[in-house]
Amino acid sequence: MRSNLHRFLLYCLIFILQIILDYYVNLGPYIYLCLLPLIILLIPMDSSPVKVMTASFAFGLLLDVMADGVLGLNAASAVMLAAFRKPLFDYFLNTDRLKKNELPSVKSAGIIQYSKFISICVCIYLSVYIFADCISVRPALFIMIRLISSIIVNGVTIMIISYSIIDKD
Repeated sequence: MRSNLHRFLLYCLIFILQIILDYYVNLGPYIYLCLLPLIILLIPMDSSPVKVMTASFAFGLLLDVMADGVLGLNAASAVMLAAFRKPLFDYFLNTDRLKKNELPSVKSAGIIQYSKFISICVCIYLSVYIFADCISVRPALFIMIRLISSIIVNGVTIMIISYSIIDKD
């Protein structure tokens, strides 16, 4: 029970932090800062794909409603990440050290494997988000610069948050 309560509070904390980032942190047009991929990655790996996709859609749609932006961008991106989450976890992090209900983290997987996992997941999320947001309105160079800079900033941010919050349990 404590584990479920702990995870719920962690989801709420990260979601509130995401809302604060949306309203008060603007890094310019080239960087979209998002923590929603971290919430999706923290859902237990033994959850069914339908539950994970439904929860991801709900978190994404709630973020779309609460933040300024196009309705459905975060929801679509979150569902796409939820679809690839388990196969990526199995490929990058499924070792004997990881238990099914353990949160994927730097401590349990190692910094290299975990950073690869986070980078690919953030890349999937941001590719859907940025291409859906910019595809017919912006030049290709702008889209690529925004995608690459957002992946780098979000990957580092998620690694820092993961190491400072999740690994300290």
